[in-house]
Amino acid sequence: SCYAEVMAVPSAAERAATDPEQLRYGVRRHGASDDDPLEYVERRYLRHRKLHTKAFVHVSNDKTHDSYAAQTFINKTIDYLEEQYVRPGTETFFAWHMHSDNAPSHFKSSKTMNYVTKLPARLKDWAMGVSGADGKPLTFRVYWEFGAPGHGKGVWDGIGAWIKRTVRQDIVDHRPEMKTVLTADEQILSPEQVAEHVKARFNTDEFVQSHLKKTINEVVVSYTPTAEIIRPVGQDFESMPGMKKTFLFMPVREGVTLQRPFACWCDACMQASAPGEGTMDSNYRC
Repeated sequence: SCYAEVMAVPSAAERAATDPEQLRYGVRRHGASDDDPLEYVERRYLRHRKLHTKAFVHVSNDKTHDSYAAQTFINKTIDYLEEQYVRPGTETFFAWHMHSDNAPSHFKSSKTMNYVTKLPARLKDWAMGVSGADGKPLTFRVYWEFGAPGHGKGVWDGIGAWIKRTVRQDIVDHRPEMKTVLTADEQILSPEQVAEHVKARFNTDEFVQSHLKKTINEVVVSYTPTAEIIRPVGQDFESMPGMKKTFLFMPVREGVTLQRPFACWCDACMQASAPGEGTMDSNYRC
């Protein structure tokens, strides 16, 4: 599962001049402490913040469950966010957080880590113009946290089973008088038809409206044929020392990532983004 954090209040320079009498709403930006002074803004810049969750479901006829498949699905998710939010300017992102299990075949591998180290450069423009509590520009950061082996990761951990169970039940329940299969020819005989059915079942306005108070508010479905998954020939990556015992990675630049044995999201740890004792790690990991 992936999610991004949003800055909602424009900076003083971005806000048009207005009547000082209207500047009566004190706010603090994301990450500011209680000791920081309030910044006063107009009422029009305030809004009710409601978390809206989206589950990205990727269906494919590809049977090789490897790093390149995972990279392709992450790329499609990033493309969706760029098209829907970044380019239109409706939201501003300054961090990309990933949380997953420790599956070595497609997640926790040198191939995947090399791919992840390219994300900061690719996503840096997402934080363009965003400032922190101190007024300084924010640097876009990427994190990948791996959960403890053998433990669930929350509601997101069961999405695949939920989708597969629903498709199977809809096939079993389908009748001429009760059409539960929603493909054009009312059949599900291929992975592409699975994607068509799941999209018609979940990727709808009706589903969103009926799930506004649920943990998952919206489901975004995409189909990826094998031909779209590029698997370079001859690529070889060195193993990362201590990878299996590391549960948090923060890529710095291509081929280089910082790592921690365990994840911690306190302010002090989040500000520690350089090598050295007491920061992300005692050494860079290349």
